[in-house]
Amino acid sequence: MSTVTMKLTGLLENERWAKVREILESRKKWLLAYSGGKDSTALLWFASCLTSSNVIPVFLEHELLPSSEKERASSVLKALDLRPGLIRVSCSVLKAPEVLQNAPDRCYHCKKILMNKLVELASSLGCDGLCDGTVADDEESRRPGVRALRERGVISPLAVAGIDSREILRLFRDIIKLPAELIRPESCLATRLPYGTQLDGSILSRLDGLENLLKSFCRGPVRARYHPSENLVRIELDPVDFVLLFDNSCRVSVINLARNLGFGFVTLDVSGFKSGSWDR
Repeated sequence: MSTVTMKLTGLLENERWAKVREILESRKKWLLAYSGGKDSTALLWFASCLTSSNVIPVFLEHELLPSSEKERASSVLKALDLRPGLIRVSCSVLKAPEVLQNAPDRCYHCKKILMNKLVELASSLGCDGLCDGTVADDEESRRPGVRALRERGVISPLAVAGIDSREILRLFRDIIKLPAELIRPESCLATRLPYGTQLDGSILSRLDGLENLLKSFCRGPVRARYHPSENLVRIELDPVDFVLLFDNSCRVSVINLARNLGFGFVTLDVSGFKSGSWDR
C-alpha cells in the first residue's frame, strides 16, 4: 500500500473527511479558489489523493495581495508535488469605490469581484462546481467575505463537513508536514490600514516591503499596521519572534527600511499578532 493510500485511508475513517470526499465526488470538475494558504492547500491536497475527483486550482492576483503570497502558492504546490497545474488570473479590485473606501464591509465587495471572475472562468473551463477552502470557524465568525461566496454559489467542502482550523493544523502537523513558513497565516494588505482610511497603493506597497523584511527572519505571522495620523507603523509578531527583532542587526535593518520607505515611526506591539486587529 502506498504512503498516499495509507494516509487517505486513515483520513476517510473520519466521518468529516468522508463527507468532504462525498462533496468532491458530487461534481465532474471543480474550480478551486486557491489562495496558497493552509485551508485551500489542505483541500487541494485531499482532492489530489482522490482518483475520483477533478479539481483545478486558480490563483487570483490583485492589488491587495501580499507579494510573498504570489511566490508561496507555487512553492506549496511544488513542495507537495501536487498534480494539477496552477492557473494564475489577474483581477483589479481597487477600481471599485466600495473597496477603495475601506469600510468594514470592504471584504464583502472585494470577494464579490473575485468570485464573479471565478464564475466566468469556471464556465469557460467547463467546470460544474466552484469551491474554496473556507473552514467551519470562518462560517461561525460570519465574515463578510463568506456572504459573497454563498451569493455566487461557491461551495466550501471543509466548512460543510464541519472541519475547523484546528483540524487543518493537525492535518499539516501529522500528515502533510509542510514547513511552518509555508503555512503561516496571511491576509490581504487592506487589513494593514484602519477602516475608513482610503486604500493607497503606494502605502500598501511600502508596508508589503517592510513585512517581507520581517518575514525573512521571523517564522510566525507578521503584520505592519499603519496609523496614518501619526505616520506610524505598528508591527505585530508572534511573541516567540520578539527576540529576533531585539537582535541589533535585525532591529536596525527594520528601522532603516521603515525610514527609507517614508514612515516616521515604527513600533512593536508587545501584545503580539492579532488577526482582525482593527475589529477590536
